[in-house]
Amino acid sequence: NIFFSIADSTFTENIAVAEGGGAIFLAGQGSGSRIEASIFHRNAAIRGSGGALSVKKGASVHLDNVHAEKNLAQKNGAFLQGQFLLVRLL
Repeated sequence: NIFFSIADSTFTENIAVAEGGGAIFLAGQGSGSRIEASIFHRNAAIRGSGGALSVKKGASVHLDNVHAEKNLAQKNGAFLQGQFLLVRLL
């Protein structure tokens, strides 16, 4: 299990070519992240979902004061894609 915190960061023009999560891909029970005061700009999932963030298989994400702009995904969720996901946006 992995848990990490990110604060005051910018993710720009990252690309995922497989599953998704152009900037961040989280998967696995008990894995997760807390992201605060950060920007996701022009990230993309070329063949998948979650242009900026993809959260799957029991992982979690807590977003606080996050700005997303011009993220793209071929399938679902230009900014965020998740399976069985509970997201709290502040």
